[in-house]
Amino acid sequence: MENVSNLKAIKELEEMYSIIEQCFLGSKLGYTYDQYPIVFDYIRKTRQRTLEATIHELVILIKKHLGRTNIGHVLDAACGSGDVAFHLPSEFGSNVKIHGCDISVKAIEEAQASAFLAKGYENLSYSTQNLLALPGSWDKKFDVVLLFDVLHDMGNRDEALKNAIRVLKDDGLLVIVDPKVSSNILENGNNPQAAIALLYSILWCIPTACCSDAHGVGWGFENKDKLMTKHRLQVVDRRELMGSPFDFAYFAKKILK
Repeated sequence: MENVSNLKAIKELEEMYSIIEQCFLGSKLGYTYDQYPIVFDYIRKTRQRTLEATIHELVILIKKHLGRTNIGHVLDAACGSGDVAFHLPSEFGSNVKIHGCDISVKAIEEAQASAFLAKGYENLSYSTQNLLALPGSWDKKFDVVLLFDVLHDMGNRDEALKNAIRVLKDDGLLVIVDPKVSSNILENGNNPQAAIALLYSILWCIPTACCSDAHGVGWGFENKDKLMTKHRLQVVDRRELMGSPFDFAYFAKKILK
């Protein structure tokens, strides 16, 4: 049975490399999570060792920068298969409702299965939603909106950020976590972590970004700063989580008119 599984993985990798090659030649036909979950599963496993501690530090900073203790709803937008959202209930407590959403039906099915098997996670839920068109009933619903390893892979980042801001309460906190890399690839020459991030980008970010005309990990912090300024967000803090440039967090609030 294991040999059959290995052969299937090898076949999928061969198909993926063929698609990746075409992406570098200008093709707009990449692949999504639903087509090749094996890739995201691999990336998820590589970060699993430190993820719990990373989320613990992240939530401490969220509570600090939110500036209030009454937290009702937290959204993990474009949550994938829910590995980040899964750690949030134990950090925020049972009175805070955690919701994860993603456009991938397969990813949400996996997330719901994990939540169902966990005990004491009644405040964790998931749904299939497009970040570019979140429900109108969610307007100003969430105290915290989290975009964890998401924004650099989005095609229409303007619309994605616009929707995230729309469902955030006026006194809420928007949290963006992305790799700490420059938009100018030449500026990353002395950054070994950027080289590793590029490897992940080749396997995941670039093929998925090709599906939506995005830039993958090459969309760096300079672009992010400009986009947040455009959407009237004030960055109250930015820092590496667990000292890792792979998880560079921005904490931002709305600039109200």
